[in-house]
Amino acid sequence: MHFKCCCLLHNFLKYVQFEYYTDIENLRLLFDRVDEFLKDPKPVDAVRFKLEERLKDNASNRIRYSYTDEVVLSLNVPEKTVIEAAGPVKTDAPVRPTVSFAECLSATFGEQAIDDFQSPVTGEVKGGVVQHRIATFPDYLIIQMKKFALTPDYNVKKLDVNVEMPNEIDLKAFRGHGKQPEEVLLPHQHAKSQLTLGRPRPGIDSDVFRRLCRSGITPEAARRAIHVSGNSGFDSALDWIMHSVGDRDINEEHPDLQSESDDVDGYAIEQLVHLGFSIYQARYALQRVHTGVNDAAEWLFSNADSIPPEQKNQEIKDYFFSVDVPKKFRDGSGRYHLIGFISHMGSSPFSGHYVAHMKKDSKWYLFNDEKVAISQNPPIFLGYIYLYKRVDESEH
Repeated sequence: MHFKCCCLLHNFLKYVQFEYYTDIENLRLLFDRVDEFLKDPKPVDAVRFKLEERLKDNASNRIRYSYTDEVVLSLNVPEKTVIEAAGPVKTDAPVRPTVSFAECLSATFGEQAIDDFQSPVTGEVKGGVVQHRIATFPDYLIIQMKKFALTPDYNVKKLDVNVEMPNEIDLKAFRGHGKQPEEVLLPHQHAKSQLTLGRPRPGIDSDVFRRLCRSGITPEAARRAIHVSGNSGFDSALDWIMHSVGDRDINEEHPDLQSESDDVDGYAIEQLVHLGFSIYQARYALQRVHTGVNDAAEWLFSNADSIPPEQKNQEIKDYFFSVDVPKKFRDGSGRYHLIGFISHMGSSPFSGHYVAHMKKDSKWYLFNDEKVAISQNPPIFLGYIYLYKRVDESEH
């Protein structure tokens, strides 16, 4: 158990080491442990849902749908200045900007352009458009507000904003419906058309890749960032990482960068072995880094101790990538009412204190470490993680 937990935590983006981000990852880790050790019915089924991604290829106008399993709905929070804050300023105290829940939904579920997308049908680089939807609505919906941003000097700051979170929400407008009758699907992402047969994977700037890895970012996240940001340099890649740190697949290889096999160059293995590494370590590094023997060697010198023992490699692979156990998804209406939230007290993401509020029998209760008290005016607008329960339609 301890070994598996260490491996899973190591896969998280090591660059982000402060508590403000890892609360969500700790929650995901808890759900993973519950899923692993409890039999059906699994409690996590109550919060599990499918997220739909719709990709439109601008060159061919064809569509690709993909689905990911989620337990947390992460919403982007548009950054506003104090000048944009609504209402007159009556005191000398700083005015905290206010963002509506609708603005957060628009920032998350709106169309996003991918300028460097290469059509698997025509081979042209005319870009694509991605849009996300919720494919299934769980009994309980956990919402994370991504209240963090990157400053010009590449520090991470907490967004000091109020978010107007409604007591009741209806997300039916954001339900995904899958392929429509008039849509033509793109070829499967692993299939090769006549135009793409034999084409190498998209190039990755090795210098940018090396700098990101030296910052503690996993090779998979580094390649994904460079690719998605259009190979436009270190700053763009790092900016993408800081805005996407909550994404569940950030440490997974981007589909465009996946190779057809795990084979590596035998001569590269031999070079690494001459440096004192085992064949297993050399192969492991080359499969992770993908950018040549020099980068693999540098990665090994910094991360050799983190490589799992060879005899347990298959166990780890099965643990992280197994798709044999089907997940169960409950579905119903997209109407929910608020029953709890977690807020962060403090101006810095590097420090502060977390408290929780829960609603029971129309009363709010504050949970502050070991202290529990009735909360007369819960600061719902300052929440970081919210818990919504599906509205019982029979009561309406």
